[in-house]
Amino acid sequence: MTRILIVFMLLIPAFGFSAPSESITRILNSGDGKSYHTAYEVYTVDEEYQFIEYLELNPKMQMLTIINGEYFDVLQVGDSLVWFKLITKPDTMDTIL
Repeated sequence: MTRILIVFMLLIPAFGFSAPSESITRILNSGDGKSYHTAYEVYTVDEEYQFIEYLELNPKMQMLTIINGEYFDVLQVGDSLVWFKLITKPDTMDTIL
């Protein structure tokens, strides 16, 4: 995975894209987003949206779910689900729970 990320980061400028920020790189290295076990880890929902925008994803649906006391945002992108683990509990959850 590390080799793929390094090649990806080296090729980005060649295709006219900007290099990913430190937070985008950290998120890319945190998981693959294919399940809650391997969810991308984000500190805030804003960070999640920046990541989505960077990858040019167009989610059809978004759902917040709690598994074993941990918060996950699940996005439907095409026919796939993309999982994000929210490392800090969203502020609005205090009023909902």
